[in-house]
Amino acid sequence: MRVYFQNYREKTGVPTGKPLYGSIWQVLDIFDNLPEEDGSFIGIVDDDDESLQFMKYNKYVWLIEIPKPDLGGSYQGYFTKNKCRKIILEIFDGLPLSQVAGLSFEKYL
Repeated sequence: MRVYFQNYREKTGVPTGKPLYGSIWQVLDIFDNLPEEDGSFIGIVDDDDESLQFMKYNKYVWLIEIPKPDLGGSYQGYFTKNKCRKIILEIFDGLPLSQVAGLSFEKYL
């Protein structure tokens, strides 16, 4: 899997358009160390060039999103941090992004 991220507090990141290969442990480390208050995010890119993004939504939940610009929207869901960690583990264990449970399609405004 490839990963991109932006950590605004640490001023570090990997551009969305140039994701780098990373291990499950590297991805979990980045995810666990993202600030939860400033719009920082992380994304995983699969072999089909689809991405799954994680960003803190509010005090309790994270927004997970699979962008689908060609369809004019994205698949989205809201999950706890622990559920997000579980989803990351499942993705690295072979779960296709299209089979992440709990996402629904939302049109862009």
